[in-house]
Amino acid sequence: MENVEFEVSPAEASGGAYFCTVTSVVFSRPKRIWGSTAADARNNASRFVGALSNQGTLRRRVSPRGAMIGALPVAGGAAAADGLLPIGDIVGVVILLGTLACAAYLSTRTAADEARCEAQYARDIAECRRVRKRSCYAQAAMRYAACLAGKPIPSLNY
Repeated sequence: MENVEFEVSPAEASGGAYFCTVTSVVFSRPKRIWGSTAADARNNASRFVGALSNQGTLRRRVSPRGAMIGALPVAGGAAAADGLLPIGDIVGVVILLGTLACAAYLSTRTAADEARCEAQYARDIAECRRVRKRSCYAQAAMRYAACLAGKPIPSLNY
């Protein structure tokens, strides 16, 4: 991902395990990344951020209204630049409609994908709490990152 910043909080204890909170503009809400110890939680959060940064395909949340505001000058310029033929008007309308459709698709798909990935991570963490293995938490964080990035999800074989 290009110039996306992530912030990782110090580890906190909860229910016999630890978590770090990861925040970024690409998430709809902060993400808790778990570990069996405070150091494990911090390491897993760092790996999670690193995997997202390396995979580079995590979609940003897109506002259809914001996308339209960005496309208006281009569409307006195309409409104003035409001569006798109304081709600029047609190009301007196509730019606006294409931008709106793309933004609507990305914003809907991102929210649905993020919810699916969060549900998978919750199931993984429940399994990790049951087996109490450090490697399980690390694999769960990597599976979460792969899911958010739209990549194939590795198996949870701690």
